[in-house]
Amino acid sequence: MDLHKNILPVLGILLASFFLFCESISKETSGYKFPVYSRPYCPRNEKEWNRRKAKLNCSKGTYACFPNNEFTELIEFCYPYLPERFRIEKGVCLYLSKENSKLNDTECKTFEFGCPPDSYSVDELFKYPSCVTVENGCFSADKCCQRSVLNTPQHTTPRFDTNQTDWTQIITSIGILLILFINGVVIYVVVNKIKKGNS
Repeated sequence: MDLHKNILPVLGILLASFFLFCESISKETSGYKFPVYSRPYCPRNEKEWNRRKAKLNCSKGTYACFPNNEFTELIEFCYPYLPERFRIEKGVCLYLSKENSKLNDTECKTFEFGCPPDSYSVDELFKYPSCVTVENGCFSADKCCQRSVLNTPQHTTPRFDTNQTDWTQIITSIGILLILFINGVVIYVVVNKIKKGNS
């Protein structure tokens, strides 16, 4: 029985640490009418898009990933006001306004590259990475934007590299496996102690 008293606090600390770790990976951004999560990058291909869509489990809305209205970070969310196959006009990129939690559009005529030449659906956004690559208050491809380095946080979304690994999922999986392993060892030790005590 003394073993139980020693193990329970350790398990509690391990579980609390794990939940704090998981919370830090997917940080919810406040100020919107629905949950919005900051992301280092938006999905870069159909497989990543479907994986993130499944992870957010958008039962009441459409999965979306766009810049915020300050063009300083990328955010993903389940957008409640958008049909699944909604078409976005050619020559525009979208962003989510914090003021009213609505998607707004901005023309991309001044982009050096990557402005969508045709209309596209929300779930095809990964085909136009220029619409989801931002830095210093601007789309990275916009040659005419006055970057606001002093007033805007120095947050830059990474360039799209389809070979890049999604480390958050790997680290989360390793953390879960580690906790399961530790729990297995603890249970094994406790069961053996009980068996020896009963013998």
